[in-house]
Amino acid sequence: MNFLLKNLIGIVIFLVAAAFTLFFLFSDLSERSFYKTDGAILLTSLEDTVSIAFDNYGVPSINASNEKDIYFALGYIHAQDRLWQMDLTRRVAEGRLAEILGKEVLDFDILFRTIGIYKTCYQLYDSISPKSKDILESYSLGINSFIRSNLTNLPFEFDVLDYKPDPWKPEHSLMVIRLMAWDLNTSWYADQLFTDLRNRFGEVLVKDLIPDYSPNGPFVIKENGNGGVAGDTINLSADIRPKSGGYDNLSREFVGKILNYRNYFGLSMNAQGSNAWVISSERSDSRKPILANDPHLQLSVPSKWYEVKFTNTSNGNFVAGFSIPGAPGIVAGRNNCIAWGVTNLMNDDSDLLLLNKKSTSYIYDSTTYQLDSTLEEINIKDEVDGHIFVTYSTVAGPVVSGLNRMGFASEKKLITGGDKLLVLQWTGFHKSDEILSFHKLNFAKDWSQFRNSFRDYNAPALNFVYADTSGNIGYQVAGFIPIRNNNSQNTEQGFYNPSGKTWSSFIPFDNLPFVQNPDTGFIVTANNPPLKNSGYYISYLFEPHYRAERIEEIISSRVLFSPEEFELLQNDVYSHQAQEFLSYLFEAANDSIGIEPEYSEYLSLLKNWNYQMLPSLPQPTIFATFELMLYKNIYLIRFGDELFRDYVLIKNIPVRNTSKLLRGKKSWLFNLDPLSVIPVPANEILKLSFYEAIDKLIEVSGTPNYDNWTWAEYHKVILKHPLGSVPALENVLNIGPFGAGGSGTTVLSSEYQFSNSSSDFNFIATIGSSMRMITDLNDNFKMITVNSTGQSGQPLHPHYRDQFRLWLFGEYKELNISAETNITSGASSILKLIPTD
Repeated sequence: MNFLLKNLIGIVIFLVAAAFTLFFLFSDLSERSFYKTDGAILLTSLEDTVSIAFDNYGVPSINASNEKDIYFALGYIHAQDRLWQMDLTRRVAEGRLAEILGKEVLDFDILFRTIGIYKTCYQLYDSISPKSKDILESYSLGINSFIRSNLTNLPFEFDVLDYKPDPWKPEHSLMVIRLMAWDLNTSWYADQLFTDLRNRFGEVLVKDLIPDYSPNGPFVIKENGNGGVAGDTINLSADIRPKSGGYDNLSREFVGKILNYRNYFGLSMNAQGSNAWVISSERSDSRKPILANDPHLQLSVPSKWYEVKFTNTSNGNFVAGFSIPGAPGIVAGRNNCIAWGVTNLMNDDSDLLLLNKKSTSYIYDSTTYQLDSTLEEINIKDEVDGHIFVTYSTVAGPVVSGLNRMGFASEKKLITGGDKLLVLQWTGFHKSDEILSFHKLNFAKDWSQFRNSFRDYNAPALNFVYADTSGNIGYQVAGFIPIRNNNSQNTEQGFYNPSGKTWSSFIPFDNLPFVQNPDTGFIVTANNPPLKNSGYYISYLFEPHYRAERIEEIISSRVLFSPEEFELLQNDVYSHQAQEFLSYLFEAANDSIGIEPEYSEYLSLLKNWNYQMLPSLPQPTIFATFELMLYKNIYLIRFGDELFRDYVLIKNIPVRNTSKLLRGKKSWLFNLDPLSVIPVPANEILKLSFYEAIDKLIEVSGTPNYDNWTWAEYHKVILKHPLGSVPALENVLNIGPFGAGGSGTTVLSSEYQFSNSSSDFNFIATIGSSMRMITDLNDNFKMITVNSTGQSGQPLHPHYRDQFRLWLFGEYKELNISAETNITSGASSILKLIPTD
C-alpha cells in the first residue's frame, strides 16, 4: 500500500510539474509576442509619421496625413494583433495547410486547389483598378514591414507549428475576401439535399419537404422601393426533372469534402445571418438617424472582426468600425457623414452542373470545349515528397467531381465518373473589385456615393443599411445575383441542372433592390427577402421570419428610440418561433383526447411562459427539446439517420419547413406510421413529441424537477481557437463554456446545430452575434460597440478576451470617433510609426 501510495504521489508531482513547465513555456512563447503599443518604431515605405492611439480595449485610432500611410498602418496593426489568423486564412484559400499541419489536412488542400480561389484571385488582381492595386500594395507593405521586424518573436502558433510566415502579397487580401464569400455560401449543399429528397420521395411527396418563407413574414422593402425576389421559394408546380443519372454520387463526394473541411475547423453549416436596422430622424430621440448592426458568424477566437478607426489628418476625414484581418477597409461602421451596416443576402450564388465529356473535351451550352488543366503540387510537413495532381476547369467553373481520385490522374487523362463532369458555377469566380467598393464606401459623403460604391462589388452578396447626418436612411442590395436561363416562377431552383447552362447573366445593378427614406421611418434586414414582388429570383435560402418580425414589432410599438434602447433590442431573447410552435401544441392538447395527466404540470409551465429564452428559465430547455423531438418524429423515422442529419444540418431548413407544415394542418409527414403517406392532422405527433421531450429531460437531468432544467445548463457558448482541440492548450486558447440565453431565431442569436443536439443532446451555440455596433448620427464623438472576444489574437494578452464578458452579458463600450486630429485624449498608449530611408 505504501509503495502504491508513493508511486501515486510521484506521478501526481510529475504531472503537476509537467503542467507548470508547459504553462510557463506557453506563457513565455505568448508574452514574447506582446508588441509595442507606445514609443516609436522606425520603418521604411512610409511617407510621413503615423500616430496610433490605443484605447483601454486595445482599439487603435490611426492618424496619418495621406491614404497610403493609412493603409500601410492598417496592415501593420492587423499583423501586429492577428498575424497567425491572417496566415491561416490565406493558407486555406491557397490550399497550403498541409505545409504546417501535415498529411491529415491534405484533402482540404486538394479541395481548395480544385475550387481554385487562389487562381481566381490572381486573375482578379490583374483586372482590378489602379486605385485598388495602390491600396493593396500599401496594405501589404505594412504587413510585411511588421513581419520583417518581428521574425524572431512571432505569435506562439508559429513557434508551436515551427514555421515562419511568407511575405504577404496583395492577392492574399483578395483571397481573404473570397474565402469569406465561400464560407457564407451554402446553396451547393441545399441543391444536393433537395435533389436527394426528390429522388428518394418523388415529385409529389417532396413538396412537403421543401421549406418556404412564411406568407406573413416581413420583407425589407414595404413600398416605393426597387428590385425584388419573385420566385423566392422553390415552386414545384412544374414537372420535377428526371432522376439525375450520375449527379448524386459525383456531387455527394464534393459535398462530403467540404463538410469535412468545415467540421475540422468548427465551421457550422447553419446559415450565417445577421441583424441590421436603421430608424429615421423622426423616430430618434436625438432627431438624427440611429443605425444598429450585429452580424451572426461562427463564434471563434480570435474574433472574425478587428475594430479600428483611421483619420486622414490632411482633410479631417475619419472612418471607424469593424474590419476583417487580412483585408483593407471597414466593412461595417461610419465616417464623418454616413453610417452603414451589413447582413447576408442569402443569395443563391452557386449551382452544380452535370456536363457531358469525351476524353479531354466537354459540351457546354451546345458548344464543345477543351478542358483546361493545371498541374498542382502540395508540400506536406515532415514528408520528402509532395502530392502531385491535376485540376481541371471549364468555361462555367472548376470540375469538382473525382476528388477522391484526382491525385492519381495524369495531365492527359481525367477520371471523374464515366462520361460526366460535375462543375461548380459560383459568382465568386467572376471579376469584380471589392477593394475599390469598400474604399469608396468608407469615404462616401451621401446616398448617391454610397449606392454607387457597390457598382464594382460582387461577393459575398450583402444587404447594406444606410444613414447620414442629413437625416436620410436607406437600403441597398449589393453583389452579383445570377439570372438563370429559365427564371420564371416555375423554375425548380434548388435542384441540379443537367441542361448544360444555367446562368445567362447577372441582375443589373440598377435593378437590385433598394429604398431610400421609406414612409415607415425604419428599415429592418434580418436575412429576410428584400421585396415581395418583382421579376427576379434571388434565393430560396432566406432565414425564418422570426427575427425580422420581432425587430419590426418592437420598432413599430412606439415612436422614439435611443441607442440605449437598441442595446436592449440587440439582446432581446423573445422567441416568436416558440410562441408559434407551442400554439399548435396547446391546440392539440385541447382536442377530444387531451393530454396525459402526468405531463399536465409541464404543459402548464409552458402555458405560463412569456417566450423569453432566458438562461435562468427551464421553459426554453423544454421548448428546445420538444422542437428536437418533433423533428425526429416528423423526419427521422422516414429519412433514417444519415438523411436526417443532412436535413437538419442547416437549421433553417427544418425550422421553416415545419412551420409550413403546421400552418397547413395536415401532412403525410404527421402520420406516425412511417410506411403510410396518408395526410393526417398534427395533433398526435405534437403530443408525442412533447411527452418524449419531458421524458428525455428527466432522463438526462436525473430528476423530474424542472428547476434543474435551466436553459443555461444545456445551452452554452464556447469560442474555440483553431488549435483549441489540443488538450494541454484548450483552457488557455478557448473561451467558455458559459451558459447563455437566446436561440437561432431570437434577435440575440445564439444558434446551435440540431445534428449535434440529436446525437449528443447538447445545445452548444456555434453561431452568434460576432460583434455589435450602434451609432447615433447626431453623436460625432462615440459609437457604442462590443466585439465577441478582444482585439488581440495573442493568448494571455490582456486584450485576447477582455470584451467577452461584456458581449456575453449584453453590455457595451464606447469607441471614440471624434474627428479631432489630437488623439491624446482618452488614449491608453500612443505608438508612432516614423519613416526612415
